[in-house]
Amino acid sequence: MQAILRGKFMEQTQRVNTKTGETTPVANIYSGSEVVKVIGCQCNADFGDDVSIPVSISQGNYGLYVRVQTDEKEV
Repeated sequence: MQAILRGKFMEQTQRVNTKTGETTPVANIYSGSEVVKVIGCQCNADFGDDVSIPVSISQGNYGLYVRVQTDEKEV
């Protein structure tokens, strides 16, 4: 599913793949009443700034995965 995530920017973190050492940026966005971790999002905003991010949401083994949308399709 594709959507636009709107919320307030909290912090920029990263994930590290333990096998390859590759890092992936992760943006933490406060939306509604919870913080959503957007995988693959490099967000250059300040704490508390309003952001709108096109995302792709999919079901995984441990819940929902929210990734920044990589293709240029309309949402």
